[in-house]
Amino acid sequence: MNSLSSLIAFVHAAETRSFTTAGRRLGVSSSAIGKAMARLESRVGVRLFHRSTRTVSLTPEGTCFLERSRRILAEIEAAERDLAETRGAPRGKLRVGEPGDSRLVSRALGQFRLALVASPEYLRRRGVPSTPADLTEHACLRRRDAVSGKLESWPLRAGGVEGEVAVPATAVASTIEPLVCMAESGLGIACVPDFTIRRQLADGTLLTVLDDHVEHTGHLRLLWPSNRYVTAKLRAFVDFMAENLLRTVPTAGAGGSRAKGARGARHTRAPRGAPRAIAS
Repeated sequence: MNSLSSLIAFVHAAETRSFTTAGRRLGVSSSAIGKAMARLESRVGVRLFHRSTRTVSLTPEGTCFLERSRRILAEIEAAERDLAETRGAPRGKLRVGEPGDSRLVSRALGQFRLALVASPEYLRRRGVPSTPADLTEHACLRRRDAVSGKLESWPLRAGGVEGEVAVPATAVASTIEPLVCMAESGLGIACVPDFTIRRQLADGTLLTVLDDHVEHTGHLRLLWPSNRYVTAKLRAFVDFMAENLLRTVPTAGAGGSRAKGARGARHTRAPRGAPRAIAS
């Protein structure tokens, strides 16, 4: 590998903490990445990685070198961008990853709230819960955090007092889409962000329950590495997400379907106050 290729390989290996994953991304073997890193360390005269049989991690010198390497590659990408933009529309592959670094740029996109929802058929069959304690008699569809492995708590207030309510876990998923699908299919009650179910609330395939007992506030944000230059593809992606996600988030006063009272009864009302938001 030449110097630039070695720099690119180093950034991938440092970000993934894996020579194997870095090699897979770059289309070479893990041993090729390992040898390239050894040559790079020999050339700069310091150890950049701590190596074990399973993982690699950065040394303090490696951490500093990573920041410099990112800036160098960003400058090269910016130069290529300037040339590419003369040809017209934004282009290129943009990788969206989980925020794991505090040195990120953040753009607030909007706000939303969490809501407990179920299908009309489920509520006719099992009844409409009137208090959080009633959930112990219901099928509850829970989300498990993919990183921590913990079940996501539901933001419930029992009797006007904040506190943890023992919510059963009838079915568990690590993403929101299966929970929405199961709720629409009449399998139980799910706690999901309201912008993910706006269509279902509008067409009545899902109804909200326990609105007066759900308390949640947060913000929806996009985050990306802090570089001097913002590429055309990144700018286009951020603008697209801002325009389209804000378009799907209900605004204050937007109507929603809510289940209330006896089995199957419901009415439509505007949510109280401004939309809630999910924590970033």
